[in-house]
Amino acid sequence: MVAKSGVCFTTNTLPYYAGAFPIIDSTVRVRHARFLACGDIGALKADYTAVRTFSLHWSDTNGHCLYQVAYGRANQPLSEYTVVETTDTCFTLSGLNYGDPWAFRVRAQCCYDDSMTIWRPWSDTVRFARPYYSLILLANNPYWGTMSEGGPHECGDTLMIAAFPAANCTFERWNDGDTANPRTITLVCDTMFTAFFEYHPDTSGGDTTAILTCRDDGVTLAPNPTDGIVHLKAEGSLIDVAVYDLRGRRVKECKGTGSTMELDLKGLPSGVYTVAVQTARGTAVRKLALR
Repeated sequence: MVAKSGVCFTTNTLPYYAGAFPIIDSTVRVRHARFLACGDIGALKADYTAVRTFSLHWSDTNGHCLYQVAYGRANQPLSEYTVVETTDTCFTLSGLNYGDPWAFRVRAQCCYDDSMTIWRPWSDTVRFARPYYSLILLANNPYWGTMSEGGPHECGDTLMIAAFPAANCTFERWNDGDTANPRTITLVCDTMFTAFFEYHPDTSGGDTTAILTCRDDGVTLAPNPTDGIVHLKAEGSLIDVAVYDLRGRRVKECKGTGSTMELDLKGLPSGVYTVAVQTARGTAVRKLALR
């Protein structure tokens, strides 16, 4: 009340405040709250479960409704990974080669009764590779003999190794003292064997210089690569022909008498094989590709 010249005046003016009143989007608020409430996945792991096969799996206690699995070569950018969707907490990846580095990551989707969905961030990236043991086979003198194929193999594989003496040579023993030839071994770690051969000079007066300079003894295989039929030709008479796969297993054997032979490999899987050809001049070893 204001007094002026004996007259009273009454004012009803309310206080005035200047400011902004925000408009709140309740959907965004609810989505943010649910994003915080929907947790991430954990314990990502890649287990080698079968030959060339990995099981990629993770733990989940939040009941996510969908997952995306991104996988690829470990040296690829993440943007080039293959992405698949699954409702399981695992994914099977097959067809991996020895030693190739791979990687994967996962993200989960949260789903709600009002049809709202939210993708969680991608997990950390997990690297993995197909395990193997290396088998290395050596000779004390490469001109005196050769061995079956070495290379990478499945851990725990049982396979056969063999030593092939050249002409005027004999196999004596392996470096561990075992004299069996061929012999069966089980790979429990990276393994190396050396075959010891002995050279026996020809005392009959014949030429023995070839044994010191050549291990092939004039044997040819054609065609190579082949679709199944291989023609063998030797400078001496053929005695025995044995074919070994990459695991050192003898998959075919033929006896011969002349200097030529036709070898039928139809029915064998495609791949690279070792052919040991025993002739009157010695033993020759060839690589043969079967398409």
